[in-house]
Amino acid sequence: MSVLTAIITLLTTLLSVLTGQSPVAVRKPVLPPVSSPAPIPGLIIPKPEKNISRPLPSPAVSADPAGPDYGPWRYPGAVQVGESVSGLSFTSNDRADAVTDWYKQKITALNMNVKTFIQTKANGKVMNKLVGADSRQNISVAISQKEAAAPVTIGISITKASGGGASVNI
Repeated sequence: MSVLTAIITLLTTLLSVLTGQSPVAVRKPVLPPVSSPAPIPGLIIPKPEKNISRPLPSPAVSADPAGPDYGPWRYPGAVQVGESVSGLSFTSNDRADAVTDWYKQKITALNMNVKTFIQTKANGKVMNKLVGADSRQNISVAISQKEAAAPVTIGISITKASGGGASVNI
């Protein structure tokens, strides 16, 4: 009966708001008292122990807390514009072809086992992806330019190579 009263009260209040008329004797619903649940025969609930001393887990320590060294991968004259968990981003006023060639030479000079160079250019837009990997690290460089007069954006990601050879995600 109390749920029905609550619904009637809600509808009456809603109707009064919509019509702009005062509600007719709005009553607050009366809820039944809440009782404790009956105990279950045979159920034994253990009491909590006091002053439990447990060792706290040790935080994981990275083998290279400083992270990857992006210094050698910074294009000459480029300005850093961003940093994220996955890497760094830079801009340069040089041509996209010059930036791409510089990174190709860098990856090739390191004799990386896996080398992938994908270059796309259409309607003045450039999107190049260069990847190199060896037994120590994976390098991914994304070079983009939205239009010929715009600065070139360079995104660099360096990750440690997983054991068992080089793997590359493009």
